[in-house]
Amino acid sequence: MTNNHIGYATNEPVNTKGLMDWIAMINPEAVHFGGMENAIVGMGSRPGMPRVIVYDYDLLCEIVMRDGADSFESAREHVEFNMVGAWHGENTPIIVTRRLD
Repeated sequence: MTNNHIGYATNEPVNTKGLMDWIAMINPEAVHFGGMENAIVGMGSRPGMPRVIVYDYDLLCEIVMRDGADSFESAREHVEFNMVGAWHGENTPIIVTRRLD
C-alpha cells in the first residue's frame, strides 16, 4: 500500500478504508478524528504506550477552514480546543507542528 494520499489537505477523496485498515493493524484502539484523514501523517510511539495516529496541526486547520470555519483564527481555536486539548487516554492522537525553516 502506498501512503502518497496521507498528509495532504485536498478535496480529493482519501482511501479511508485502506487508511483505517492500516491503522487498525498497528493499533485497533487508536483514536481518530472523523473527517480529518487527510491530516494524518503516520503513526507515532511514546514510551510505554501503544502507537497512535499522528496528525499535522496545519493540515487540521486547513481542513476545518475548508469545512466552513469563518476564519483561520476560528479554525485554530476549534483545533486547539477539540483536538489538541482533548485527552482520550493512552490512545489519544499526537498532533505535530512542523518546524518552519
